[in-house]
Amino acid sequence: MVAPEARGHGIGRAMGEHCLSEARRLSFRAMQFNFVVSTNESAIRLWKQLGFRIVGTLPGAFGTLKGLYRCLHNAPLAA
Repeated sequence: MVAPEARGHGIGRAMGEHCLSEARRLSFRAMQFNFVVSTNESAIRLWKQLGFRIVGTLPGAFGTLKGLYRCLHNAPLAA
């Protein structure tokens, strides 16, 4: 996660690209980022740009501090 005040500076992309680079270097054949909250549109867009795809959704699995419930997406990437 990237702190709200640090968003928009490419930090999330740099972290995602670093994770993928290290996974390839270590001969991983796949990666998975578990549980991206469905309302986190910027994170979902970034993961899709990096090659991940949503393969499953858990309806109402994430509870907010306001008592609302959101879906969680599961997004793996095959190397």
